[in-house]
Amino acid sequence: MTFLNKLNKTIDEGLLSQVFIHIRNYLMCMTIMIAGLFAVESEYKALPGLIPDVFFGLLVFGLGVILALFNLYEAVYSLSKLRHPIILNSLLIIFYVIVTFRIFEIVWHFTSSN
Repeated sequence: MTFLNKLNKTIDEGLLSQVFIHIRNYLMCMTIMIAGLFAVESEYKALPGLIPDVFFGLLVFGLGVILALFNLYEAVYSLSKLRHPIILNSLLIIFYVIVTFRIFEIVWHFTSSN
């Protein structure tokens, strides 16, 4: 079976769409977490109120973390149905941790450079 035949089969089974949906959801979770960190670090006051912006920033950050964990669980659950679930689950979790810390490192450096 050639590479194109395998790719066509993967597209027909919908696996490629699931991968892109999963990546999109992960990036949205990262965006929500970054917005929460920006609200915590920022001196900007959007709306005057009794509750400090730090509280809402941490709340948004926590929401992003919860959504990212749900996204990770969904991927691990989907991969657990395959033939080698322990290896794939371990690799996925390691990949998530490395990518998440790297994104946070980049964003932290970007926000601290101002």
